[in-house]
Amino acid sequence: MNFKSSIFFAFIILLAPLLTSAQGYVPLVGIPGVTDTGISFNSYINALYALSISIAALLAVVKIIIAGMKWMLSDVVTNKSEAISDIKGAVFGLIVVVSAVLILTVINPQLTKTEIFLESVSDSVRSRGSATPGTPVTGQGFRSLSLTAASPETITAFSTACASVTGSVYRVEQAGTAVCYEPLPSSLVTKINNDFLGMPPANLTAVQRRFQTTHYPRLITDTSVIASKHDASEVLLAVSISNKNDWLDSANATAMQATCTDFQRSSGRSVTQVKGDNYLACIYKDDPNPPSPLGA
Repeated sequence: MNFKSSIFFAFIILLAPLLTSAQGYVPLVGIPGVTDTGISFNSYINALYALSISIAALLAVVKIIIAGMKWMLSDVVTNKSEAISDIKGAVFGLIVVVSAVLILTVINPQLTKTEIFLESVSDSVRSRGSATPGTPVTGQGFRSLSLTAASPETITAFSTACASVTGSVYRVEQAGTAVCYEPLPSSLVTKINNDFLGMPPANLTAVQRRFQTTHYPRLITDTSVIASKHDASEVLLAVSISNKNDWLDSANATAMQATCTDFQRSSGRSVTQVKGDNYLACIYKDDPNPPSPLGA
């Protein structure tokens, strides 16, 4: 067997566990240094490394013994020269093998261990996530569902449940998010009707829909800090915004000015839209020359 053939078979032996099952290779015979029958590829390589060092040292010793016997039992000068050359080569190889192991161990023992594959993730680790992908998320006045992560059955059940509640609004917002907006609380509907008194019914319906699908899910109830910061006599509407810039943030940024304008037209007061780091608001300040109410 020539040198190339030896390298080929050695390569096949190294890759054998990988070709079968890298993470669950079961050897036909025991491997020195490994007691687990269901070893990983990393353990196989580490055991093979230790076994190779032992075999190399054993072969060097055998080579020295054979060369020594050849030197002692032969009177031919050329044979003795070959024996001495074989002994020198075996001793040199043994020194190289031992030195390599010794140097790596002194520098860092971990260098003699192989870690090719990452440990597999167990089911218990997967279950530690904050939420299961494809399940509805509940917020104030709405429930949302990612259409890219949910199964067709989950999407159908989500839309059917939304349609079963009278007054709910089902829409698909940005980034493939289906949202079911719940009906507004009766107390908020009453307040909207009073705040926008005098508006045509169609316009009032549009305002209520704007609150339902845009403002109410982010509605701020305690507006005292906003009023103090902007020296406002009254905060008519305030919604929170986040740094995520989701569909609710985008919708409020677009619709807030329209709502502030409707407040002004309905009340005849000067209404201003203000923005903070985490909120948008329609505020009212005392105006010595207020605009005329709607219809005046």
